[in-house]
Amino acid sequence: MSSVTLIDDDTNELFFWTDNMLTSEWNEQSVLNKLLEAKETLVCDALLDQHLFPGVGNIIKNEVLYSTGIHPLSKIGGLKRFKLLQLIRETRHYAVQYMNWKNQGIMHVKWNVHQQELCPKHESPLKVKILGKTKRKTYYCEKCQTLYI
Repeated sequence: MSSVTLIDDDTNELFFWTDNMLTSEWNEQSVLNKLLEAKETLVCDALLDQHLFPGVGNIIKNEVLYSTGIHPLSKIGGLKRFKLLQLIRETRHYAVQYMNWKNQGIMHVKWNVHQQELCPKHESPLKVKILGKTKRKTYYCEKCQTLYI
């Protein structure tokens, strides 16, 4: 489900460009600071929080959690600083790649777990569950992805 909010004010005064991963003004420290305040938040919800990661959707969430080895039900407060930075950096990296793949019409062939049945590393069945407050379909591998609590 999508939502649209019409804004009459100057967007430059309302939007924090340092949080937008696709701009040159992006600042990972700003995102890290916000994540550090969200200790009880599930990582699957944090990635879909548009105040933390503008533009990130379900596909990017699933793929980033797989590539960083983080279980979707991990709490932000359970992740060490280096793992939070890995999450932030991989999310930005994947978002940029995703846009390039989308423009080329090849994004779906790049998915490791989203809408897949088997883990590409173990060829074991992936878990598919509706998780978090966002209640979004989540694809993950219990062998590859560590639960941090």
